[in-house]
Amino acid sequence: MALTFCFGTYAAQVAEVSVEAGQVRVHKVTCVVDCGRAIVPDSVVAQMQGGQSSA
Repeated sequence: MALTFCFGTYAAQVAEVSVEAGQVRVHKVTCVVDCGRAIVPDSVVAQMQGGQSSA
């Protein structure tokens, strides 16, 4: 689990993982942001999915 506050926006991710035969396997990652009103919502989704940062 990770949480951050940057540029006036809260963002968090939770990863569901397991270790199988010594290898880490990622089952699911959930990402959420609270950026207030999104003028271009598709850009917010693209940044969340791409893991991009403006920092």
